Amino acid sequence: MHLLEHEAKRLLADAGIAVPASRLIHKGTPSDLTAPVVLKSQVPTGGRGKAGGIRVVEEGDDVATTIKRLFELDIKGHRPQTLLAEEKLDIKKELYIS
Repeated sequence: MHLLEHEAKRLLADAGIAVPASRLIHKGTPSDLTAPVVLKSQVPTGGRGKAGGIRVVEEGDDVATTIKRLFELDIKGHRPQTLLAEEKLDIKKELYIS
């Protein structure tokens, strides 16, 4: 089974596991997001962070510019059609599961 991050997080939330507040941004749709926010390219491949496909936006003026750049970014042959916008959390440790 291949899932994008937002699909996997929806399954986790449905199972009662806490996930950050989030919403999807679709390419070509205006966004009213404000910073701080974490923007994550939704593409079916690993290595998004190292490729620049995950960005933490601290300043409000940078949100629209960052969204535009992420939609234009090619990540291992994939360009995102959606971005996952998540609340920025103060985390101590980050873990990946698969």
